[in-house]
Amino acid sequence: RDITGRSRRGFFDKRLEAALREPAAFASLGYERDGALAGYALAHVLDGEYGTSRAAGVLDAIGVAPGAQG
Repeated sequence: RDITGRSRRGFFDKRLEAALREPAAFASLGYERDGALAGYALAHVLDGEYGTSRAAGVLDAIGVAPGAQG
């Protein structure tokens, strides 16, 4: 919400639920600054996407708090 001006809570709830169900298929990274989350990246792996039979990494979301940008 701080970045875009609107809440995407539903999206993040679904992503985190999926990651808990199948943790090997997801990667989540966070950056902490002064004890608070200042950045994050969420990604997952799909098998056979984009017309191939190989695994593909998909970046679901990335964000940096306004005060940590630049």
